[in-house]
Amino acid sequence: MESDRHGQRWATWMLWKLSKNGAEIHRQLKQVCGDAAPSERTVRNWIQQFSEGRDTADRLEGAGRPSTAVSEETITRVEELITTDPRISVREISSIVGIGHHAIDEILHDILHVNKVSARWVPRCLTPDMKRERVETSRELLRLADEVGPDFLNRLVTGDESWFHFYEPDSKRSSMEWRAPGEIPPQKVRSSPSAGKRMASVFWDTEGILLVKWLPQGRTINSQYYCEVLTDLREEVKKNRRGKLSRGVLLQQDNARPHTSFETQATIRNLGFTVIPHPPYSPDLAPSDYWLFAAMKRPLRGRRYDNLQQLSSAVSKWVHDTPKEFFASGLGKLRERWTRCLQIRGEWVETHTEDDD
Repeated sequence: MESDRHGQRWATWMLWKLSKNGAEIHRQLKQVCGDAAPSERTVRNWIQQFSEGRDTADRLEGAGRPSTAVSEETITRVEELITTDPRISVREISSIVGIGHHAIDEILHDILHVNKVSARWVPRCLTPDMKRERVETSRELLRLADEVGPDFLNRLVTGDESWFHFYEPDSKRSSMEWRAPGEIPPQKVRSSPSAGKRMASVFWDTEGILLVKWLPQGRTINSQYYCEVLTDLREEVKKNRRGKLSRGVLLQQDNARPHTSFETQATIRNLGFTVIPHPPYSPDLAPSDYWLFAAMKRPLRGRRYDNLQQLSSAVSKWVHDTPKEFFASGLGKLRERWTRCLQIRGEWVETHTEDDD
């Protein structure tokens, strides 16, 4: 419904009748329809047609160019052009095909059902081999989840390392304020995170955070240190998750060298954990990356911490205040993401946070 051009024209007609201008109408359509919303130029074209005598949002017989402008031949030609050059403009298509903008708009939106969308940032360009491995691993993980059954997520423990800054500036979206029309919008000085930062290893499951271990000054994340972290993790699981060790912990981690070294693999076996596979170069399939860390750091933004104790206390408060459902929901998205990775043949599974704005 939100991508139905007929319904969008009706919404535009109704808002126009309520004396809304093109920019206001486009903004409201964008809020409801997202990327499926028509462009502001399309909205203004519709408004112009209404102003010139169209008294409903239905297409008028004989209005604009003759119906022969939209034919099987022109539809095929337009489809070929956008397939060959996805960035081609409506004006260029109109010039090549020899029909007007309104007919091109009808072919693109009402017949081919395509919209022009912006590019998105991705961590890196994936090669065909990387995509193939992402697909194969996602398929293997889905098969494993089916084999384990309903207890799969309850047995899962996941974790990773991340930097926490003593000062992280607010994002643009989180700095938004309500203002009356005509008021000067708030200003924000562009700033960078502070140089002071500490790394933490964070592990969690469907019930919440199991371990936050801050990297001591002068140490690095190597195999020896990571094995110490995993040993501490086992103690936390034993203390706080009754029965989880006996059922068997499924450990989800990325493929960083300290996580996959011979020493680490031996320690994992001794601890009784089972590592589930993770495709390389896949933060979009790692729950800590696509779900946990952005939410964990959001309340720290715009605040300055003088030392690790203050920073750690703020993180602990977030851990205490965050409901169990948040963590279960994040891990619950794994199957959905593995499935999506298969559907799009190993391309990036989109993750949107306020950090993107």
